[in-house]
Amino acid sequence: MNRLIVIVLLLAGQAVAQVGVSGTLAATYKQDFGRDEGEGQAVVNNTLKGASPFSQIRGRFFIDSEVSENIGVFTTLLFDEQAAHFDLEGAYIVVYELGGLTSVNALVGKMATPFGTFASRSFATANPLIGMPLIYHYFSAVHGGSVLRDNADQLSRRDAPNYSGRGQPTLYDACWNTGLQLFGSFGPVTYALAMTEGAVSNPAATDNDGLQYVGRLGLQPTIALKFGVSGAYAPYLNKSVESSSAFPVGRSAEDYKQRLIGLDAEYSAGHFQLISEWVFNQWQVPNLAEGHLSHSGGYIEGKYELGPGVYYALRYGRMDYGDIDDGQGGQAAWDYGIQRIETGFGYYLDRRTRLKALVQLNRWAGAPDESDHLVSLQLASDF
Repeated sequence: MNRLIVIVLLLAGQAVAQVGVSGTLAATYKQDFGRDEGEGQAVVNNTLKGASPFSQIRGRFFIDSEVSENIGVFTTLLFDEQAAHFDLEGAYIVVYELGGLTSVNALVGKMATPFGTFASRSFATANPLIGMPLIYHYFSAVHGGSVLRDNADQLSRRDAPNYSGRGQPTLYDACWNTGLQLFGSFGPVTYALAMTEGAVSNPAATDNDGLQYVGRLGLQPTIALKFGVSGAYAPYLNKSVESSSAFPVGRSAEDYKQRLIGLDAEYSAGHFQLISEWVFNQWQVPNLAEGHLSHSGGYIEGKYELGPGVYYALRYGRMDYGDIDDGQGGQAAWDYGIQRIETGFGYYLDRRTRLKALVQLNRWAGAPDESDHLVSLQLASDF
C-alpha cells in the first residue's frame, strides 16, 4: 500500500502547472490547573507521536492538483511543534464519476477514515473548540502490540506509568490508513465504503495479513437534519505479537478482530447547531477469560452564534468500559471510565481567522489520578 503514496506524489509532481497550496495554522497557549503537587503537565490530549491539538504551533498544509477533468491528487502535511517534525498525514488520488456514474467516485491512497463525522471538522478552523472527542484519540488499556497473560494482567494496564503506554484509541483520527474507498450520494443518501490496511484503533497493524472494512451510510431527510451509521471490522493486532511466549499456540494475529459500530446525528436551526456521535466497540483479546473487551463512548456537541462573529460551544464526552472477572470472585471494569467537558467562546476576527478561549475538564472514575484540567487560548487561521 505504501506504493500508492509514491504514485500519488509522482502524479502531483506531473501536474505542477495546476497545483494549489493552502492550509491552516494555529498558535495555542495552554495552562493546566488543579494538579497535585509535583504532578507534571497533563498529556491526556497527546497522540502516539507526542503531538497535540494544544501544541503551541500546529499547521496543516494542503497541496492539491488537477491531473485531468476527472482526476485530482491531494496531499496533506502536518507540522506539530510539540512533535518537532512534519508528517505526511494524507496522500491520495480521487477519480470522480467513475465509469461515467455521477454517484460513484473512487479514492485511493492514505486517507481519512470514513467513519463518523469528526474527521472533516478536526482542522483548527473547522473545530469550534480545540480538543478532539475522546472516541477519536483517548488511549484505552488495550494494546495491539503486546499480549496479556490473564485478566489480572489486563487490569494492571489501567495504571500504566505513562499515558501513551496504556494502549490504543477506539478510533484514531491522528493517523490515517492506506487503501481504496468508494463514495458518493443518491439523493438524500450518502455513502463511503473503504478497504484499508491496519485498523481504526491501530494503524500500525499494517504488518498483519488482514484487511479492514470500514464505512458510513448517511441520510439527510431535511436541510436541518442528518443521520449516519458507521462500521469497522479488522484484525487489530500487530503481526509481531505471534512471537510472544504468551500468544496462544495455533492462532494468528488475524484471528483477533475489532468490531466497531457508530451512530451519528446533526441538527441545525438558525444560530444553533447540535452534533452527537456514539460508538459501541469490541476487541477480541488472547488469554482473556471472557475472550473480548467491550466498551461504549461518545459525545454531544452544541454551538450557538451569540452575535456577529461570536459563538459559544460545549462538548460533553465520555467512555464507559465493561466488566471482566477480577480473579477474586468479583467483577471490575477493565479500564477507568472517563468524562470530559470542553467549553468556551470563539470570535471571528475575519472570514479566515478565529480566536478561541476555553476550558477542558477531564475526570476519571476510581483512577489514582482522578482529574486533569486545562485552560487554553488559540488563534487559528486559513491561508
